[in-house]
Amino acid sequence: HESQVTRLLSVYDCVPEVQKAYFAGQINGAVYGISKLPDEQQLEALAMALAGATREQIESHGKRNATGRPRRCG
Repeated sequence: HESQVTRLLSVYDCVPEVQKAYFAGQINGAVYGISKLPDEQQLEALAMALAGATREQIESHGKRNATGRPRRCG
């Protein structure tokens, strides 16, 4: 249940434009993925979500560093 609460509250970690789109019903599942991004990447992610990108696509896009390569874990 805690993870559901975290996901529901994640909208409040987003920039105002993302919050507005969420509360207008324009984006749903993507909001959690967007919330994990730095503020400066959230508008781009919002545009992706509005264009139909999935949460997974948004999260994957956010994991790319400045060189365009995915970050490596470990």
